[in-house]
Amino acid sequence: MEQTEKAQQLYELAAKSFEKKDFKTAVINFKEAIKAGSIPAVRFLTFMYFDDELAIKNRDEIREFLSEIATRDIDASNREVTSNAIYALATIYFNGKHVEKDIDKAMDFYNKAAELGDKPALHALGEIYRDGDEVEKDADKAIKCFEQSNAYSEIADMYRFGDGVESDSKKAIEYYEKDNNFSDIADMYMEGDAVEKNVEEAVKWYKKAADAKDTEAMMNIGNMYLEGKKIEQDIKEAINWYQKAAELEETEAMIKIGELYRDGRGVKQNAGEAVNWFKKAADLEDTEAMIRIAEMYRDGLGIKQDGTMAMKILREAAWYEDTDAMIKMGDMYLTGKAIKPDGSKALKCYKNAADLEDTEAMVKIGEMYRDGIGVKQNATKAIQWFEKAVEYGEIIALIKIAEIYRDGIGLEQDGNKAIEYLKSIAEDEEGHLFLKAEAMMKMSEIYSEGIGIERNKVEAERLSKEAENTFNIFKQSVLALDSDNLKDND
Repeated sequence: MEQTEKAQQLYELAAKSFEKKDFKTAVINFKEAIKAGSIPAVRFLTFMYFDDELAIKNRDEIREFLSEIATRDIDASNREVTSNAIYALATIYFNGKHVEKDIDKAMDFYNKAAELGDKPALHALGEIYRDGDEVEKDADKAIKCFEQSNAYSEIADMYRFGDGVESDSKKAIEYYEKDNNFSDIADMYMEGDAVEKNVEEAVKWYKKAADAKDTEAMMNIGNMYLEGKKIEQDIKEAINWYQKAAELEETEAMIKIGELYRDGRGVKQNAGEAVNWFKKAADLEDTEAMIRIAEMYRDGLGIKQDGTMAMKILREAAWYEDTDAMIKMGDMYLTGKAIKPDGSKALKCYKNAADLEDTEAMVKIGEMYRDGIGVKQNATKAIQWFEKAVEYGEIIALIKIAEIYRDGIGLEQDGNKAIEYLKSIAEDEEGHLFLKAEAMMKMSEIYSEGIGIERNKVEAERLSKEAENTFNIFKQSVLALDSDNLKDND
């Protein structure tokens, strides 16, 4: 059902209030738009309810309003708006968002919306029955719901991976085809999922997907020709496929072509052409492309070195909250590469990235304080930043803290403290094998040399052997992976 003119006007009024961050007025106007029949208003109001970053005080009011809409009498004029409101409530109760989680109530709402033909509700029910996390797993019900919501690729995945049903390649391919999802059929043949690996068959399906203007398929074919994996390397053919994708505004393809011209790989090196391709992607707001151009100016790669221009372009990428751009700005200020060094500006750039939870930036700040580069040395602040990185999953920061205590950098040497941090890595059953081996070896060195701790040759030797065994297991896993990759390329 199309929106009435009144509904559209109220929706636009609400959207303007939202842009001005006048959320109270936005909620009022969205509610009026919904009463007038605006489906987008239901979705926008639901978005506001779910977004915790929005300073909204009246979420209970939003939920109660959606309940009023969901329980009103349904007729042809309000059917779709009502089903959207019911679906919103189902999602709220299923996730326990700003309300006590209630799976039974959520399922009632999902089913009510599904009865009204709401496809998102049917799709959600399919996922719930397929996964079996909150209700009893039921593959038949899942397939039925996915069928009704036209989510044929979801059914194909179930048959491809044997998820709740017996693996069946024919049915998987049948449902992927029904969804015009030719790329996943190609992936099946590339990876040997439910079928024998067959590169020629995979390429055939990728090309069929490409004919349907699937840029991911074009990229896959281009990458195969570029890397010479499974098919004979042909960089000109790779560029041909990247250009097809680029014509459809696939920025990854533009970047690939730019890199080939920048590096002179398979084509004559041409910095100007590289910048042109990167700029095409940058004009489509691709921050990776912006960074590529900035790097060329920073390093003088085929063009005159210009740190000011590099910094200007990196700022533009940083405006889009690209933390990699922020870090590269910080690196330039810290090292003085192509620009005047400035520790305080470097610190600010890294902090901007750290505020966006970038652990590399946190580690860099920690290193600045640890080494006193660009800032006054402060071991306590260094440790605080390394610990913050650890909180966000950067385990290598634990080693950096241990090294501060081991070497007494800016504070009293303490071998026991160093061992404590290293142990947390070495004894982590799910930890990365290489990091575990490195932690064990550093512990062994501390015990062997008695660094800030009583010397213990026996413990040092035990840890050294354990580190060696752990590293050998890591090396074997890498070799096995390399062997599998070589087989895939044959």
